[in-house]
Amino acid sequence: MALASAGLIKRPVNPRGRLVHLYRVESNGTRAILKLMWTPNNRLPEPAVYDVLIQAGVEHIPEVYESGTVVEDPFGYRIDYLLIEDAGVSLAEYIGSLNGVGIAGMYNAAAKVTQKVLDCLVQARQAGVLHRDISAGNLAVRNGKLAVIDWGYAKLVEDDGRGNSRTGISIDDLARKWRFDKGIVMKNEDEHDPITGTPRYMSIPILVGARQRSIADDAESALYVLLEAAFKVVTRRVALEDDEKRPIALRFSDSKSLAYVRANCFFESDLYLSAFGIYDYGDEFRVLTDALRKYLFERDGKYIGTRLSIVTDFERSANVEQLEAIRDAAVDSNRCNTDFGSDRGEATADSDRGDATADRDWSEATADSDWSEATADNDRSEATADSDQSEATSTPDPNEMASTSD
Repeated sequence: MALASAGLIKRPVNPRGRLVHLYRVESNGTRAILKLMWTPNNRLPEPAVYDVLIQAGVEHIPEVYESGTVVEDPFGYRIDYLLIEDAGVSLAEYIGSLNGVGIAGMYNAAAKVTQKVLDCLVQARQAGVLHRDISAGNLAVRNGKLAVIDWGYAKLVEDDGRGNSRTGISIDDLARKWRFDKGIVMKNEDEHDPITGTPRYMSIPILVGARQRSIADDAESALYVLLEAAFKVVTRRVALEDDEKRPIALRFSDSKSLAYVRANCFFESDLYLSAFGIYDYGDEFRVLTDALRKYLFERDGKYIGTRLSIVTDFERSANVEQLEAIRDAAVDSNRCNTDFGSDRGEATADSDRGDATADRDWSEATADSDWSEATADNDRSEATADSDQSEATSTPDPNEMASTSD
């Protein structure tokens, strides 16, 4: 492996748990990222996740040129490396760079990228992988090509007790290849479900401490990345600093407050975009966001968002097939009419709440403001780690570094 280094990518690190160093390098004339990972032995090594994704043929991930283990078990840790494609810039930076398409055109471009994100999440889940940290820093675009990056906080899901029956990938074989204890790692990753992710992009259930993850949580995070990127483009600001001038749905105080505010914002199907400071949207953008809103927050025609923000153990029925049904919603607007009914009957009456009745003026929330990422005073003792920068090569914003993954 012959590399020419362009320097360390600086980012805050967690003094305990995982530690990652990123380097911009050139390998055989190609721009790349060298990622060195110091990982506890009881956590899933990221190269093993990429191994599964590659074996399953999952699209929209960065190309992996080389991977391996440098050192095994020094004082309860392991050191692995990944040499991967330089994936590009954030979604907001990408759509902000488009010329001559207008605001609606930028929004539609963002919707098309988000469709690819959903495609990646669906394929990954079919391979038995949940990302668990979809955020602005973990979606990268170069020349219109999306890469979902930073799979270091992913978890494996067994569909048949041994591996994933749809792909034939055995977790037992994976554990032997990458030398981790399957039982210990799988149990530990399950225990990290309630605290893994970047707070401002976490789903409502995870913000309030839900103990189980599903693909719906990743899809909800993708929706927040899309809505935030759209607002940033409107304001022509990539970093916003005044919390009071943010749109109400993008203000961060603490996890439970954000969950309840967003649950109220999504109650009204005709007002939720204005709660995120978005108005002049294109058709593809609106069809996709409406479809995602319905998939995430309605069951049997009833709104469940408020219940998700209050009842920690409320189980949102959501499966891969339902997300596949809306993946192409911006192309076929009729798909937006899909009824995402509860197949377990848990979505009980929730629709006529005075707490969510948005007879309110969201206009105060738009603001040509300048805002920063929430620094994640996030009710969690482990809220110091960061996974929100990783392989993306845009210049890190120190205010966009809040992640609670470890």
